[in-house]
Amino acid sequence: MALTTSLYSAAMRTVYEEKIREQINLNHIVRKFRKQNKDEVTWQGNAVFVHLHSGRNYSGVKSTGEGNALGIAGNQSYAGLTIPIKDIKGRFGVTREVIEASNKGLKGAAAPALTREMEGLTEDIERQLNRQLFGFGSGTLAVVSPGANSATQTLINPGGVTGTVNTPRFIKPGMYVAITDPTGVTIRDVQLVSSVNTAAGTIVLANAVNTTTNDLVSLGTISGSTKTGSFGKEMMGLLGIVDQTTYVSSIFGVDRSSAANTYFFSGVQTAVGALSEDFLYRQIHNQWIDISGVKVDTFFVHPSIEREYYKLTQADRRYQGADLNNPDAGVDMNAKPMFGHVAEWAADKDAPYGTLIAACSDNLFVTYLNEGSWDSFGMDGDSPELLRFVADQTGYEGVYYLLLNAYSDRGNAHFRCDGVTGTVTSGVVAD
Repeated sequence: MALTTSLYSAAMRTVYEEKIREQINLNHIVRKFRKQNKDEVTWQGNAVFVHLHSGRNYSGVKSTGEGNALGIAGNQSYAGLTIPIKDIKGRFGVTREVIEASNKGLKGAAAPALTREMEGLTEDIERQLNRQLFGFGSGTLAVVSPGANSATQTLINPGGVTGTVNTPRFIKPGMYVAITDPTGVTIRDVQLVSSVNTAAGTIVLANAVNTTTNDLVSLGTISGSTKTGSFGKEMMGLLGIVDQTTYVSSIFGVDRSSAANTYFFSGVQTAVGALSEDFLYRQIHNQWIDISGVKVDTFFVHPSIEREYYKLTQADRRYQGADLNNPDAGVDMNAKPMFGHVAEWAADKDAPYGTLIAACSDNLFVTYLNEGSWDSFGMDGDSPELLRFVADQTGYEGVYYLLLNAYSDRGNAHFRCDGVTGTVTSGVVAD
């Protein structure tokens, strides 16, 4: 009988590659945003206070003619923003055995387990920060509708933005989510997410939760018998910064619902429909020339809106010379698309559907108390970053954290367009 590979398998070896192949989307626009928009002011004490020049001396300036009274003495007006601290923290656990076993070179593991967990956690934090960048500080992942006493919950409004497509786009199996009443105050329950059906707009929890219509879903945790959620605890995002009163009426102490504070209004257009060149020209001119005196330089959008922009010039493309023989039917997707040599299109997976956020980078900031650190109390050996020993085990936990917030020192420098027509593929979302 001939010797076969199956008969000889016990003496044969399996060859493993020397690296781990990434399967997760690590493209986070927030990384670039945090670097380019870093505030030069270092956060100290209770908060950062930003001084605002909010109004002119209107009564004191006039032409009088010879011998007539001067205008009534007036003054400049001033206000301020009080930027509170917000945090984002990550936690992982690892045993001493896997640290030792995987730290003996490539024969033991493709990479040291501790290194992989530490690097992976920082990436996971960036991923959630990216989502927060496009939110409005509430932490809302989705809204329940209709309510049900069930483990299966139907969702609408991903990220708190009106919509019925891919509604669980920010919720993944393995997350713990808190379901609260519509005010975010009363926690219905905190449960582990067992599965997600993005196309159907539903999530399945480990146990049934009795919800009502318009309940809110945020990240949650269970510590002993205490259940908490992240509603209202996240950093401010672009939807709240570039706003009037749709998402955030009072921002950092400025009540935008008050007629006296309309100076902090961003331009907001609703039910826009199809994009056009003229529409974009008008919004830029309105905000730049008529209102703020500064120009937007970045359009933050979901890729579905960037595609609508490409379509504006599709019918006008012509092929001549060498292009006649080898025409390229598409735009250069490796280039940075611009509008009018003014605004760069910044497309991101976490941007709200049907929304264009136009921002002036010179008036948009991220302020830090801490830009990212391991909570280190020290541990013997080669792992000083690990936080704590797990009681009664040879196990350890590590915590990485950032303390920061995002804000604009000039609300009227930006504008937002809601209800922009775009085509979103059902069931296709970021990890």
